[in-house]
Amino acid sequence: MMMKAILFVLVLGCTVAYGQDDGMMAVQQAAQQSMQMSQQASQQAMEQMQQASQLATQQAMQASQQASDSAQLYSTMGIRRTCRPTFSVPSGEVAPGTIVSIQCPDRHAAIYFTSGGWTPTIASTRYTGPIQISTYMALQAFAVGPGRVRGPISRADYSVQGIQTPVQPVNLSADGVLHAGTSLQLVTNANVSSNSAKIGDKIGLELDHDVKVGDIIAIPRGTPVIATVTQIAPAGISGTPGILAFAIDSLAVGAIELPLLGGETLLGTTHATAINATASRVSTQLPSLNAEIKPGMTLNAVVAADTLLKPAAPEATAKP
Repeated sequence: MMMKAILFVLVLGCTVAYGQDDGMMAVQQAAQQSMQMSQQASQQAMEQMQQASQLATQQAMQASQQASDSAQLYSTMGIRRTCRPTFSVPSGEVAPGTIVSIQCPDRHAAIYFTSGGWTPTIASTRYTGPIQISTYMALQAFAVGPGRVRGPISRADYSVQGIQTPVQPVNLSADGVLHAGTSLQLVTNANVSSNSAKIGDKIGLELDHDVKVGDIIAIPRGTPVIATVTQIAPAGISGTPGILAFAIDSLAVGAIELPLLGGETLLGTTHATAINATASRVSTQLPSLNAEIKPGMTLNAVVAADTLLKPAAPEATAKP
């Protein structure tokens, strides 16, 4: 009788142990599947962003090429260009909080713009309302209307009077999670030219504000950001501007790799003919058509996946 009782206890113990092991394995498998799904979603989002960046760059290059012979193309095929957009406030020094509107005479035209000196494409921000100027801003915009090709790019540069408002930090909740979709402002910190850069080269970027959890700085301003050149084309002999595009990859916070989505395109500009007064003759400077990224250009990136920066703070215990 006692032997049967011992065997029953052993069998019951094994059954419980096996049940606990099965439950633990199920939890681990669920966690692994969740992690794999999150990684796959992040990878797909990054691939889609890179494809969109490449498409926007190709369209910018095509628009640049079309600009050189647009008059003949449009007169022959009867295609009309969308009108050039205009800014409600001209370039110059403005008061903090100045409101700028972008308008296009073509009815129902969509306007796309950038604010950091970058060349706008259809992947840029679509204009939906007035823009407030609180710091130096280089607005560029173009419009495209139904049944028409995209119009020329307009630009307006604004400097702000007095003390400029600093970039505000991003404040996270107490759980310390930097959620997907959060926008981060970045700034360039190096010179890059379409004349010398190559696909795969790294672009010098850094975070332009702190990311805080309460009063604790989780990611300090100046943290390096990894970005990679995705498209490059030097200026052409025929006067075609150079073009340079890059995709933003990630930001490292200690051992944590924070995936980011974003990127920009930059088209070269032409220097006008200069007058050499001392020699009393006209001297034409060699046109600087290369796309030139310079330190201090701002841009935004979006967090690609939820990332834990700091463990959740323990709940405060009530005092007796």
